Amino acid sequence: MEQPHDGAVATTGGDDGCDVALIGAEIEENLALRYLVSACEHAGLRAVVVPFAAPEEIPRVASQALEARPLVIGLSMTFQSRCREFIELAREIRRRGFTGHVTAGGHFATLACGELLRDVPAIDTCVRNEGEEALVELIEAVRRRDTPAQILEIPGLAARDADGRVVLTPRRRLPALDQLAWPDRTRPAARTLGVVTATVLGSRGCYAECAFCSIYSFSRAASGPRFRMRTVPDVVAEIEELYRTRGVRVFNFNDDTFFLPSRAKNLERLEAFSREIVRRGLDDVAFVLKCRPDDVEPAYFDALAPIGVIRVYVGVENNSEVGLLSLARGVTPDENDRALRVLRERGIYHTFNMLLFDPDSTLDSIATNIDLLEAHADVPWNFCRTEIYVGTPLEERLRREGRLEGDYLGWGYRIEDERAELMFRIASVAFHQRNFAPDGIAILNMGLRYDLEVLRRFHPGAHDAALHDEAVAVSRAVGESSARRLRDLHAFVSSVDLGDAAKIQDATVAAARAVHRDDFALLSALKRVRGEIGARARNTPSTNVGEKS
Repeated sequence: MEQPHDGAVATTGGDDGCDVALIGAEIEENLALRYLVSACEHAGLRAVVVPFAAPEEIPRVASQALEARPLVIGLSMTFQSRCREFIELAREIRRRGFTGHVTAGGHFATLACGELLRDVPAIDTCVRNEGEEALVELIEAVRRRDTPAQILEIPGLAARDADGRVVLTPRRRLPALDQLAWPDRTRPAARTLGVVTATVLGSRGCYAECAFCSIYSFSRAASGPRFRMRTVPDVVAEIEELYRTRGVRVFNFNDDTFFLPSRAKNLERLEAFSREIVRRGLDDVAFVLKCRPDDVEPAYFDALAPIGVIRVYVGVENNSEVGLLSLARGVTPDENDRALRVLRERGIYHTFNMLLFDPDSTLDSIATNIDLLEAHADVPWNFCRTEIYVGTPLEERLRREGRLEGDYLGWGYRIEDERAELMFRIASVAFHQRNFAPDGIAILNMGLRYDLEVLRRFHPGAHDAALHDEAVAVSRAVGESSARRLRDLHAFVSSVDLGDAAKIQDATVAAARAVHRDDFALLSALKRVRGEIGARARNTPSTNVGEKS
């Protein structure tokens, strides 16, 4: 049986090592980790980041973390889907002899802190909610060799007391975002078609109350507002710094939502943001942002037009009355339609995801959602099932109803409508590669259209209507293929004998083969057009692609 570590005395680290090794995904810029690095360095502590992208990397990540000789190891457990990988990593680090302090943070670690500390002795504490201040105080406590009782005096933690009981320390009041040091940017910058890109945050949290969303649950568990924004001068000052020192031209706002819930305040903020970008001479930039459908108003995008918004992710999620109610989206089908229409009319590239299957789905609600997908086949979209995240209102409801399956490491459920459940199970097999693989058609389709917009913005001489139409036609072919195959599945499950296992198995195999056949042709077209975009970018002068980096 695993024995808990007291986490009080570290036998690694010190003058020849770092204070903390922070482990997390770095496929894109992980601002959660980079803000922590800056907070540590601002406090005179040394932090290193160890990228961790997949379970097969556990041996390498463990070795790299221990080579840094840290006093503390921090695990960025944001995503529930990866929690088992991080637990196994913590155990591997302990097997290799690390006796220092291991802490976990992020959405999942916050919402499941009690269960993690109960079940995983390799983890000593969890940093709850935003961790810049709590992590610094925790590291300083470990450096002083504080006792477990002293560590329990730090606000914003979950930890074990001397008797091994899990204790939640008082919630920490969240600081104003302008008070935080800007995130560390020492790692090489990413590029798209030679254009330097960076991820930025203008806010934290979300004002909505969606029942399925861990962001809502994470922010409501904190002490303070669920939604906070940086001031416009602070955000634009960071953008200008990245522009002038690293040559960044594309700024990807990774906010959960870019907008405020107030129309008047939105217009005031957006107009101020655009004016400040123009005033500072940042006229050769582009922005990517996320929003809810009810945030898409023509006036907002008119205010942003001068600064170059080239991609918008719209959180459509569902278009049926049943699904919108089940997920507590707080929007209507008309608002979904209006959002997509406004962006289309303005020629702004947009994309969305559809939670096609949810606990209350019916064949009618699924058909309604397919209608929307089909109507917007030329817009890159994806679809999946609503997953159950720890601490969410949806988890609480399904628990009350006795419908949860599994455990907090990965809750499951069955859709009550048996035919809707069957359609989900067949679709999850047939569309697995297309929808969820990093090199799947759905992901490549979104990347194709993003590349096209980068080409149009930064290599205008290489972009023309014919290429644009060709790329849109490929996207439409992808969307039409998915919608058509979903229609076929819908028709099958509507009439099949649910007890005919052989027929269902044959239909599942046939559906997967049909999707894969489509993918062969679609992949060829995607690669051809994306290759043409890349060739044009290489061979045509750009307005500016960030030569300063």
